[in-house]
Amino acid sequence: MKKEQSIIQVIQSEDPFLNAHIASLHEGDSPWKEPDSFRNMETGETYLWLAGGIGWPSKDAPGFVVVVAVGKLPGEGVDAPLFTCLDEVEDNRIEGLLEGCLRLRARYGFRQSDKLFRTWYADPGRFSTEVSQFNLKCLKEEKKVHGVYPIAPYDFEKPNHFDLYRRKIESVLTKNEAGIKPLILGKCTALRNHLQGLPRDAEDCPAVTALGGMVYSLMVHAPWTVRTQIQEPTISDIDDFETYALREGGRYPYE
Repeated sequence: MKKEQSIIQVIQSEDPFLNAHIASLHEGDSPWKEPDSFRNMETGETYLWLAGGIGWPSKDAPGFVVVVAVGKLPGEGVDAPLFTCLDEVEDNRIEGLLEGCLRLRARYGFRQSDKLFRTWYADPGRFSTEVSQFNLKCLKEEKKVHGVYPIAPYDFEKPNHFDLYRRKIESVLTKNEAGIKPLILGKCTALRNHLQGLPRDAEDCPAVTALGGMVYSLMVHAPWTVRTQIQEPTISDIDDFETYALREGGRYPYE
């Protein structure tokens, strides 16, 4: 598979130790590192998070993969997310969907951050054998490629989860008080067609499961708000501080 070039640049949050020098000799609790953000080098947009969802093939429709970026609604804080659909893949083949996941994650920041696309929102029970075989093949490659690992969307165990996800999509496609829709379908024309043509009594649609399960879960967990508590390094003098600063400033992209 041709290696996809990433269009995402990580904007690392500032290191609290470097900013405050050595944190006044390390008195008090360990500081917190704010989450990184991500810049789309093609559009200039800045995101708080990126994630992917998979809807496995049904008897009436091919499988579906979608990647979504999370930003902030204009004039709002991080607790008011704006979701933008960036890319999509449709395929009847399980391997085709999984290969699509590898291609999309490479384009949207997987190699630039060790936090993005470690898992995908999807039913982990369906096609588990095919997924395991695909991941084993990835591990056997020369560079031991990280596979595709599905995790169940939030509330997936509930019998009415499809209705929950469909209603969540409808809610974020409705304009808020400021006249803004919290979900932008962007250039994902296949996704738009599936949503527009969805019968009210539908009980399954891979595109709705992929997008709805992911958006529903992201609004519950809000991973872009999670800060990391950092253990303070042992720094006894200025030489140690310079060594620490050089080490922390020379982070390498994830491969």
